[in-house]
Amino acid sequence: RISFAFIAFFLMSKIMKVKDNFTIKEHISLVICGITGTSLNQLTFLLGLSMSSPVDASLIITGGPIVTMLFSALFLKERISLMKTIGVLVGLSGALLILYSSYIGSAINTTGSLKGNLIVVISVFSYATYLITVPSLMQKHSPVNVMKWTFFYGMITSLPFCYKYTGLTDGYGLTQVLELAYALIFGTFIAYTLVAFALQLLS
Repeated sequence: RISFAFIAFFLMSKIMKVKDNFTIKEHISLVICGITGTSLNQLTFLLGLSMSSPVDASLIITGGPIVTMLFSALFLKERISLMKTIGVLVGLSGALLILYSSYIGSAINTTGSLKGNLIVVISVFSYATYLITVPSLMQKHSPVNVMKWTFFYGMITSLPFCYKYTGLTDGYGLTQVLELAYALIFGTFIAYTLVAFALQLLS
């Protein structure tokens, strides 16, 4: 997913002919974004999910906005307004309600391991770090270029852990190919593109 996104954003930057003029200091920030926003975030989530339950992992992920808000207040000195607090709580309540409605009365095991849950927590903290780091880059540069370099550094840092798992298993068919294409295009490229442009508007 990370490699695909890098290639997609690289081609997009060439098509749009956006300027690439990052400083060394900004590249350090991009490395941090690449690690926290892609490689560490995705790898820890998938590892934690394999040791936890989908319900537990989903509940932990819903805490992301709260962690991001607290990080913003702690590191960026942003004021936690009443409206922000209400917005986060309403969003969190809605997510919890959906999860509760989806799994109530089901036979799905909702008790994940402590180790798996803690690894998912690391994923949440990692992505929150990304969300407070990347806006400063979005203010000065094209979101496409920011994403290109973010996924480049994410690809480099995740490659040692992922290269041996790359490839399709025996017995795959059209359904599996379409599912993979959906995850790559919509779940990765389009999702990160929308988040990037949204962060630029919010910066």
